Amino acid sequence: MTLRIPCSLLAVGLALVSSLRADESTPAEKAAGLHLLAKIPVPGMTGTWDHLAADPATARLFANAQDIHTLEIFDLKTNRWVRAVTGPFNRNQGAEFLADTHQLAISNGRSGTVTFLDGATLAPPG
Repeated sequence: MTLRIPCSLLAVGLALVSSLRADESTPAEKAAGLHLLAKIPVPGMTGTWDHLAADPATARLFANAQDIHTLEIFDLKTNRWVRAVTGPFNRNQGAEFLADTHQLAISNGRSGTVTFLDGATLAPPG
């Protein structure tokens, strides 16, 4: 298994969700488009990343670590890794935060299913 440096992907993810901090940007930063906000190390991450999702209300970034079947959670207010969520994932790929139902939808590449997680607890609803 090849060790991949996760910071580069997370840097892109942080840049993509820079709109969470748009009111803090200078006019020159806004004109420049995407820019690096921070690098966040991820303990024990190996393998590949897939899609990202964000919850603007809580400034959390969700990243699928598909080879180790975890969902990695980041706090964009503090630029820190929070924790890894394990669940009924099988090569988790797509991610979408559903603000209207306060759920996180994760697609599973091997089974072709979608896992829904509670937006607050990140546990399967039930």
